[in-house]
Amino acid sequence: LEFRIYDTGSVYLIGSLHKFWNNGVHNFNDFEINGLFLVLNELKDKFNISPHQLILRQLELGVNIRPPYKSSKIIDYCFVHRSQSFKSMYTPNEGSYIQVQHSQYLIKIYDKQRQFSNKGFKIDEEILRFEIKYLKMEKLNKLKIFTLYDLLEYGLNKFICVLVEEWQHILFYDFTIKSKSITVLNYQNPIYWKNMVNNRRNSALNKHRRKLKEI
Repeated sequence: LEFRIYDTGSVYLIGSLHKFWNNGVHNFNDFEINGLFLVLNELKDKFNISPHQLILRQLELGVNIRPPYKSSKIIDYCFVHRSQSFKSMYTPNEGSYIQVQHSQYLIKIYDKQRQFSNKGFKIDEEILRFEIKYLKMEKLNKLKIFTLYDLLEYGLNKFICVLVEEWQHILFYDFTIKSKSITVLNYQNPIYWKNMVNNRRNSALNKHRRKLKEI
């Protein structure tokens, strides 16, 4: 966690409560509600900060999934979120991931097992990470969420539905489908979908998305 203090008197607290819980080292394990309260108690004891004082400017919510197939393969077949194609990204700190940025939030998916294995951690199981990062607070403010206290009062468990809903908006090709039809061969090709997105053919995109879901 990083404190940024400005001459105006503004103080920003930036970083990951999950990583802070793990002494700043990683966030590949489960961060449950009891761990969150331990972190909040520590912030209160060390810095006299309470959740009421922490006004949210951005918020990142994510889930670690143990997938039945390799995370990298699942990621390869995530093509579109809503009506935007995923983009491949890379940073030295985070490694490779795919991302779609909307006006108020972004969706991010990556292989967390690979990310931390590259940093020297020994992780024996697949971990697929799925995240929503709110860049603007309008959606949350409509739920009367302004501070960290409001978020806790609202209930973090309610965001399970949000995560599931956003995942369902992913156009994902199921690589376990057994078919050699031309239609299915098209559907497993990311360029096929990318052309629809780039040409803004939303009606065609929705039609073939439904057809893929049926298959």
